[in-house]
Amino acid sequence: MKKLLNPIRFDKPFLKFDLKMKLTTLFLFTAMSVIQASVGYSQKTKVSLNINNMSVAKVIEKIESTTDFNFVYNVKSVDLDRSINIKVKNENIETVLKLIFKNTSTEYKISGTHVVLMAKKVTVPEEIIPIKKNSNVSIVKGKVTDAQGIPLPGTTVSDTQSSTIVTTDFNGDYEITVVNLETALKFSFVGFKTQIIKVAGKSIINAVLELEKNEMDELVIIGYGTTTKRTSTGSVSTITKKEIEKQPVSNVLKAMEGTVAGVDVVNTGGYASGQVQITIRGKKDLYSAASPSTPLYIIDGIPLITSNGDVNNSGLNQNGFLGTNGGQSPLYFINPQDIESISILKDGDATAIYGSRGANGVVLITTKKGNNKKSTFNVSAYSGVQMNPKKIKMLDTKQYLEMRREALQNDGIVPNASNATDLVNWDPNRYTDWQDELGAGSLTNDLQLSYSGGDEYNSFRFSGGLHSETPPVAKGFKNDFKDNRLSGMFNFNHVSSDGKFNSSIMMNYAYTTTKLPGGNTYSFTVAPNAPSILNKDGRLNWDEWNQGSNGLDLIPYNFTNFFQGYEAKSRNFMTNLDLSYKFLDNLEFSSSFGFSSTDQEQINLVPAFSQGSDPALYDNITRFGNNAFNGWIVEPKITYNTSISKGNLQIMGGVTLQENITDGESIQANGFVNESLMRDLGSGKIQFTQTNYSQFRFASYYGRVRYNWLDRYILNLTGRADYSSRFKSGSQQGNFGSIGAAWVFTEEEFLRDNSWLSFGKLRGSYGTTGSASSGDYKYIELWKALYNYDGTPTLNLIQPYNENYSWQVNKKTDIGLELGFLNNAITLNAAWYRERSDSQLVTIPLAGFTGFSNSTVPGNIPATVQNQGWEFTFTSNNISGKDFKWRTSFNISLNTNKVVAFADLENYPSYKYQYVVGMPTTIQFLLKYKGVNPQNGQYSFEDLDNNGVIDANPGSKDLHPVDLTPKFYGGLQNNFTYKNLEFDFLFTFKKQKGFYGVGTDYIPGTALQNQPIAVMERWRNPGDITNVRAFTTTATEDYYQFTSSDANIVDASYIRLQNISLSYKIPQRSFIGTDKIDINLFLRGQNLFTITSYKGTDAANPSRNVNSFPSPSIYTMGVNCSF
Repeated sequence: MKKLLNPIRFDKPFLKFDLKMKLTTLFLFTAMSVIQASVGYSQKTKVSLNINNMSVAKVIEKIESTTDFNFVYNVKSVDLDRSINIKVKNENIETVLKLIFKNTSTEYKISGTHVVLMAKKVTVPEEIIPIKKNSNVSIVKGKVTDAQGIPLPGTTVSDTQSSTIVTTDFNGDYEITVVNLETALKFSFVGFKTQIIKVAGKSIINAVLELEKNEMDELVIIGYGTTTKRTSTGSVSTITKKEIEKQPVSNVLKAMEGTVAGVDVVNTGGYASGQVQITIRGKKDLYSAASPSTPLYIIDGIPLITSNGDVNNSGLNQNGFLGTNGGQSPLYFINPQDIESISILKDGDATAIYGSRGANGVVLITTKKGNNKKSTFNVSAYSGVQMNPKKIKMLDTKQYLEMRREALQNDGIVPNASNATDLVNWDPNRYTDWQDELGAGSLTNDLQLSYSGGDEYNSFRFSGGLHSETPPVAKGFKNDFKDNRLSGMFNFNHVSSDGKFNSSIMMNYAYTTTKLPGGNTYSFTVAPNAPSILNKDGRLNWDEWNQGSNGLDLIPYNFTNFFQGYEAKSRNFMTNLDLSYKFLDNLEFSSSFGFSSTDQEQINLVPAFSQGSDPALYDNITRFGNNAFNGWIVEPKITYNTSISKGNLQIMGGVTLQENITDGESIQANGFVNESLMRDLGSGKIQFTQTNYSQFRFASYYGRVRYNWLDRYILNLTGRADYSSRFKSGSQQGNFGSIGAAWVFTEEEFLRDNSWLSFGKLRGSYGTTGSASSGDYKYIELWKALYNYDGTPTLNLIQPYNENYSWQVNKKTDIGLELGFLNNAITLNAAWYRERSDSQLVTIPLAGFTGFSNSTVPGNIPATVQNQGWEFTFTSNNISGKDFKWRTSFNISLNTNKVVAFADLENYPSYKYQYVVGMPTTIQFLLKYKGVNPQNGQYSFEDLDNNGVIDANPGSKDLHPVDLTPKFYGGLQNNFTYKNLEFDFLFTFKKQKGFYGVGTDYIPGTALQNQPIAVMERWRNPGDITNVRAFTTTATEDYYQFTSSDANIVDASYIRLQNISLSYKIPQRSFIGTDKIDINLFLRGQNLFTITSYKGTDAANPSRNVNSFPSPSIYTMGVNCSF
């Protein structure tokens, strides 16, 4: 295949990563021509030319365009600009080549349809070689190959101490005369790193050249294969291990925030094991405004079980027993330090190969493997603290008491020990900053060990990790709450001596323990003069809190959670075996075998003493939970590669067989005689039991056809037929597919003469994926024993037969432009996409007359959800000096989401009050807030239907939709390197609206409830203009309307310093005098500060719930050593 660049770019790489594949093809054609034909193509094919004053480059191109001949050459070996005249008719190719290169320094080699051009060997006459004193003239021979052992014909070999220059022949062999045995040979080949090897008296020197690093030729992991950035037809983003390692995170999903265009990451809580919500290119379903569009996660070929049909995003925790962390994230089992890369597949071309599982995008996680070089032992450790990232300015004790007295006065109430214990019984001079008290700093520790190595045919990697985090706990408490993860991973890879057989195995085991308070504890809105939580005995301080309360227990429920512990122990084992065999050089059969097993034990202890001041009135209660997930997957496939004309054709087809079994139960019991027996189910009396068992089976046929013509035009076709047990017989099949194409227009002749545009690609795709997230057994009739009648158990119908639902189909369109400037020192990627999800598969409430008034069934509603937007990614190597380097990357995503169609919306009561055609799926129907009435100091609202009544009930015409879809989001990252010092920081940003919940749970003036300092601007007299209502002790009707209004929707946009990393590599010679130890010292931080006008606790997760501790700020320091 011809490889030609503009002479201006002679010193830049032009042979792509797949050079070895193309040269292999060349040698295969040579062998085939010898075996299969007595008369070769070169002798049978005749060439006719009639050319005047045309460059050699143009002549070569003309021959290629009129014949099947392909030219391979080094641009430094051929004078391409030389003009020639040639007139031949029906001559063979050898005659033509003799005429073209007559009296030149170029020679040629013909092999089948391939022509290799190279420079003639040049030997300086012995009598003019400048022989140095005491030097010896000698001949050095050898071979030049790439890393795969494939010869590199046309490589320039030069003596660094003379003008002697030769080039390698067709077999990569060379012979050069040197004048000094202490000289060195320089090996140069375009597209590869130049290598200099000292002769040192050797007569045979073989050189193995490494490919020159080119960002466009980096491998990209895609579904069931790999590609490169240059030839990819789909929208795929990659996060490397280097980006992951810089962030001190327990869940790798947190490392994705702000680094990938089109991916919105929300950390839903402050616990290490908690859920992290990922949305790729917008919300695609109508389950509810808050339901996530969870992508498919695949780890080394193994899909996470809970990512299929997990519409509640509850992770491992099932049966309604979510635990304090809201459901443990299944990704918490994966040690971030074991991950090599993450590929995010977004458009139809990239995701259609996964069919129904790829509707919400796909996240491919590839783990680290061993190497066949020297053995390496690595140890890495860090410790740090976690702190409250933001404090809200609340009323101090003096201001709080002023608010309370004024509220009582406004209500005409005289304070006494019963109605105002905070004024009468509590110390008026006491002040507690509950944000400091409840948000005390916590700790994080991490230790990682790994050992890797191998030889020519084998490689391995062992790793082990221990990660521990403690959540914030109130001062005075013994902090034995924590999230721990102990993990180990093993990878082994083998290749046979003939290169035909490959095998690899991955095994990962993780054991996690969670011990947390029984619920949220961050009640920082408690009165500032409230007593301490604990008494002198370390128990709840009921006596002081309850002074004058007439028997009421006043300690906030959230504080009792410190004594109602939640614990979980989880074990996960995951393994995958990959086998492949090349029957022919272009035909490979492979298969992967995956297995995953997870089990979890949960317990929540609620002792009687934590429920009230008199334990005799309460009972010891324990809730037990068990969850088990087991799944296997087998995926055999066959891949065929061949050359057609000037392109490469790849055909791949395979089968997926998968089964997942979920089994779990939740049991609540009481009647335990004492606290020591609360962990023994047999010592209590069962109150209720909830069970869950499901078996999911899945089968697929999939295939891909890919054609790459000269790395210039690429066409990609994929198809998949899925069969799911979630549908009844006859409806189990879903067909999905895609078409993608790319045009690398910088490979065109008209752009080869430019010096500024080094890469340009236009790509586009259209594809369909689907969804089967209906749950298991939803189409069959289900009965369950629920009640006893006269001592006899009865069976009750809990789910009617339902056959009227099928696959949801998502249609994805994507167009992208990728540009590289100044040898790709600057790159710009822009993508426009539109995704439409039709025939929405949702749950539909059953009418009351069916006898299932509280039940739902899956069904398809005639609604279409659209996500449309733009993504931009920019990178710039600002400075690339020897000692100092500076790199900048920036991404921004703009997504619009809306319901574009919903036929008969009025006939779906559960949806007509949630959605509006033409508006986003994230809308909230709220009253329109006008402000505080200047005359009476009460909240006021727009009477949109002009009927004189403000109505906040669902369906009211006084409610208007408010859009909560983020307008845009992204990240800005800079990396600076100076010698051994590296500094990196990442800013994330988002333009959005969100709820402001601080102070809205209770009306200003409510007993025991503090408020933000802004409430001091309250209404006091008629005519006052303010947004703060008059203080009162009682929740009024206008207050309830206020909580249902857009008064609580505020600008929650932010810019956050998400991550910072500073590292220093100790020079080896300055530390221990050996080159076998690498030591890196580092400081890292996460969520360091936020610029925002949002007054709540966390702008990144603006929520009504103010009692959840926000994502903490993390500061760590550590060391990494490699031996």
